[in-house]
Amino acid sequence: MAFWICEAQSAHEEQACLSQGYICCGDDALAMNLNDYPEAKELTFYLADICGLEFAQASALTADCWPFAYELAQGDIVILENIETTFWHVGTVVGDYQCLEEQSGRAAQRRAVRWFERTIDRALLPQALQDALRPCQEHDLSRLSPEHEEQLTAYLLACWQQSDRKSPVLNAGLKDLTPLTPEAQRPVIVQALLTQAQMAISPEQLVLMRLKLKLAAGELTMADVIKDLIHAIGFTVTDVPESTAKTVTLVSAAVNREEVKVLWQVRMVPLPVTLQVLDFMEGILPIYKCQRVMLISLSGFADDITAAVQAGRTSFQLVLWGPEELAHELLTQKERLAPTLRHALELD
Repeated sequence: MAFWICEAQSAHEEQACLSQGYICCGDDALAMNLNDYPEAKELTFYLADICGLEFAQASALTADCWPFAYELAQGDIVILENIETTFWHVGTVVGDYQCLEEQSGRAAQRRAVRWFERTIDRALLPQALQDALRPCQEHDLSRLSPEHEEQLTAYLLACWQQSDRKSPVLNAGLKDLTPLTPEAQRPVIVQALLTQAQMAISPEQLVLMRLKLKLAAGELTMADVIKDLIHAIGFTVTDVPESTAKTVTLVSAAVNREEVKVLWQVRMVPLPVTLQVLDFMEGILPIYKCQRVMLISLSGFADDITAAVQAGRTSFQLVLWGPEELAHELLTQKERLAPTLRHALELD
C-alpha cells in the first residue's frame, strides 16, 4: 500500500471525481491510451516526437501519467487535492487503469476510487508536514516517499483517535495531538482503512488490502503466508536451510508422497515481475532438479513474462499467481488456514 497525491485542475473536475468515484490524469489537449505505452520511455517519445512537446515537458508529463496506469495499485490510498480549497479528499483505489473512448483529454484517463466520508483540512496540518509534502503537491500525480508516508500516517492516526467521529473533517478543531506509538498505530490504521473501504470492494480485494497492511506493519511475512497456504492445500511443509537462497522448503505431497523442492525468494518490490526472472530460473532450477514451478507476486506480472508463459517458452512448467489468484486461494482455503493467519486476515 502506498500514498499518492492527485491534483484536480478545477472545482468541476473535483466534483465529478467525488460524485462518480474516480481520479483522472493527463492533459486535456492530448489523446492517449496509456495501455499502448508499457514502457515510460515510449510515452515520452510519443509526447515529444509525435505530439511536439519539448523533451522536458514530455518527461514531466510522463512522470505524472505513466505511474497513474502502471504503478498506482488497487488498495493504495489517494489524496485528491484542489488547489483552490484547503480540503483533501481521501480514498482507496479500487480499479485498474481505464481509457474511456467516450471521453476526451484528462477525463478519459481514469482509476476508480472509493472515497472515505471524512475530509482533511490541509491548512491544519503541522507546518513541518505541510513543508515536507509541498513538493508532492507540485505534480499532477505524486507518490509520497516512505518518510512522508510515515509522517502523514502518524498524524492521521492521531487525528482518528482524538477527533470527534461525527465531524466531516478529520482534523477539525484539533491543535495539540498526542502522537501514537508505532505499536498503537497498527490496529488503528487497519481498522480505519478497512471500515471505510470494505463495502466498495470485492472479497478478494479486501483480503489483499488486509494482507498488504499486515505485511507493511510487520505482523505477517510473505513466506509464512505462502507456507500456511501450501499446508492448507494439503502438503506438509518442512524448512531446510541452504546457502543459495534465503530458505529452501521441502514439500511432501499428502497423496503420492512425491517430494517437491520449493525455492523461496521473498522480496517486497512495488513493480511487476519481469521476464528477467525466467533467465534466473533457467539457471537455478536444474540445480534443484525442479521441472514444475509457481511464481507468486503481490505486484503482478509484466506482459512479457505472461506472454512467455502462455507461449510455453520455458523449459519447465510454470504457473503464475498474481494478487487476484493469491487472494482467491486464501478465500478458498480459509477454513484450513492456521487460526493466526485466518484471524489476521479477518477470515473467521
